[in-house]
Amino acid sequence: MQQCQEKTQANERAELLQLAADHHDMKAFCDGLKAVYGPRDTGSILVRLKDGKTLITDHAGILSRWADHFHSVLNQTIAFDPSVLSELPTWDTKYELMLPPDKNEVQRAINLVKHED
Repeated sequence: MQQCQEKTQANERAELLQLAADHHDMKAFCDGLKAVYGPRDTGSILVRLKDGKTLITDHAGILSRWADHFHSVLNQTIAFDPSVLSELPTWDTKYELMLPPDKNEVQRAINLVKHED
C-alpha cells in the first residue's frame, strides 16, 4: 500500500515538473527539483596537496594548489606522431560556408528558434 502511495506521489511530482518545464517556469521547475532531490549542497570541496594526504585549509594554499593542478593538466607534453596526419581523409573545401549568412537565412533561423515549442 505504501509503495503504491509513493509511486503516485512520484508521478504527481513528475507531472508538475513536466508542466513547469513545458511552460518555461524555471522557478517552479527548480523548486520542484529541490523538493525531489533536496537542497543543493553548497559545501566546499576538500583540497589536498599533490601527495593526496595533506589537507589544505588556507585560502591562498587552495588557490595555489588549483593553479598548480591546472598548470600541470593544461601544459602536458604530448607525444605525437605526425605520420598519422597523412592517414586522415581529405574533403573538398566548401567556400560558401565561410560567407556570412544572408538576411533570409537569419530570418529563417530566428523563426525556427521561435517555434521550437
